[in-house]
Amino acid sequence: MADEDLLTPARSRVRTDSASDTQRLASFYEAISPSLDAIATALRAAGVDPDHCLARELYQRDLDCHNLGMHEMLGVLADVVGDHAPPGPDDEVLDIGCGLGGPGRFLVDRFGCSVVGVDLLPFRIELAQALSDVTGMGDRTSYRVADATQLDFEDSVLSQVWMLDVAIHIRAKQALFAQIAGY
Repeated sequence: MADEDLLTPARSRVRTDSASDTQRLASFYEAISPSLDAIATALRAAGVDPDHCLARELYQRDLDCHNLGMHEMLGVLADVVGDHAPPGPDDEVLDIGCGLGGPGRFLVDRFGCSVVGVDLLPFRIELAQALSDVTGMGDRTSYRVADATQLDFEDSVLSQVWMLDVAIHIRAKQALFAQIAGY
C-alpha cells in the first residue's frame, strides 16, 4: 500500500460490489445449491409428495436454506420478534438475500404475513418461486432479482425487513443499511 493510501480513510478504499463479485457469488452458490429435482428426490426419500408438500417439510429438512439448522435459528429469532412486534396477516415483510426462499416461507408459516424476497442471483429467485408454488405459498410470497444496496419498493408498504447472513457478502455496508433504514 502506498503512503498516500494510508492517509485515505478505510471506507474510501473499500471496493464496491462489481460484476466480477456477482459472478463469483453466482459460481459459488450454483455449486452448492440443490436443484428442484434434488429437493424432490430428498422429499420422496422422506415419504413426502414433492408436488404437494408443506413449507415446513422443506425447511425442517434444511432443503431450502444453505445454512444447515437455519430453521431452528429462525425459530429463535421469530420468538424474539413475536415478543416485540410480530408481523401479522396484513403485513408485508422484506427478506433481503432470500436465497431459496426458505426463511420467508418460515415467516409466512409462523406469522401469516406476506413476504417479498430479493436476491442478486436469478437462479435462486426462480427456485424460491418454484418451491413457494409447490408448497401452496405462491399467493403469500413473491421474489425478485434485486441488489440489496439499490432497492425500489416505493409502491409497497413494508412492515419489517429481515436479513439473515447476507450482509457478510455485501461490501457496500453503508449503502445496504441506508436501504434498510429507508423502510
